[in-house]
Amino acid sequence: MKNVITQLKEEIKKCSIDTIKLLENIISKKIYTYCTDDIFYSLPIENICSIIEKSEINEENDINTTITIINKMSEYIPKETPLLLNSFNFTDITFDECIENPSPYKYVAASIERTTRWLYRCKEEMERLNSLPDTINKNQLLFGINQGSTFDDLRIKHMEDIAKLDLDGYAIGGLAVGEETEEMYRIIDVVEPYMPENKPRYLMGVGTPSNIIEAVARGVDMFDCVMPSRNARHGTVFTWSGIMHLGNKCYELDPRPLDEQCDCPTCKNFSRAYLRHLFKANEQLAGRLAVQHNLYFYNTLAEKIRQAIDNDSFGDFRAKYSGLLAERI
Repeated sequence: MKNVITQLKEEIKKCSIDTIKLLENIISKKIYTYCTDDIFYSLPIENICSIIEKSEINEENDINTTITIINKMSEYIPKETPLLLNSFNFTDITFDECIENPSPYKYVAASIERTTRWLYRCKEEMERLNSLPDTINKNQLLFGINQGSTFDDLRIKHMEDIAKLDLDGYAIGGLAVGEETEEMYRIIDVVEPYMPENKPRYLMGVGTPSNIIEAVARGVDMFDCVMPSRNARHGTVFTWSGIMHLGNKCYELDPRPLDEQCDCPTCKNFSRAYLRHLFKANEQLAGRLAVQHNLYFYNTLAEKIRQAIDNDSFGDFRAKYSGLLAERI
């Protein structure tokens, strides 16, 4: 494996400069997308932990980004990469190590110190890039990531350290990676009082609809997760009555839409029975329709949360839906 990694590393180095120039041209002329909104882009080490031993994490080489090559095989790419990222309309979530839970206290303490040093280097590099006349995106935001596994004192110390940098926003990372749900909530409760009140709070990699409601109740503003799309491709959909798995036989002749309270195109046009048939027949359309529904559901959930906050009724919304949306039906 190490020989393969070395070869890939050299190949990436050879093509990186041309790739940067190509992508700069693509982004500046909006050849790929017309989107002008911020796009979150994080660079955590867990993206490469599956192929790189922990002992190989090299602070001096830097981990500027990761790139998927074949079968999710990733490797370091050279220092020109921040220029590439700066060309995109990305909100950069910096470099960090997503620590496994549980991990030894001594290792976690050393890891968060390294993550903090990487954060300082990220900020310095962004300031340098923004000072250049040919930088395309000078409005790129920079978020710092809080780590510390499940150790309260390390979580607090790290949050205090990175808050001193006065960044555009702050993320809580290293959760939803194996610990119990209540433990995740406990860590959020521990960290939140030390997060700047006037900056966005971002919970990384979370989560279920119930997780999102509970995190919002604890002061979190934004989220990202593969769950609505990945679970949908495997036949699991989220509804206002709970979680449904379309492989269950009870849906074989069910003529109702996935969610009778949903007005997404899937629910308007197709039945539970038809979606179950598509999954059983291994039709690609099954995943597409289920993903469409789940993404619509998550967007609607976010809208309803915002409305409840604006109407000062979030407590009632939480009481009604936090447990209900976690039930399996």
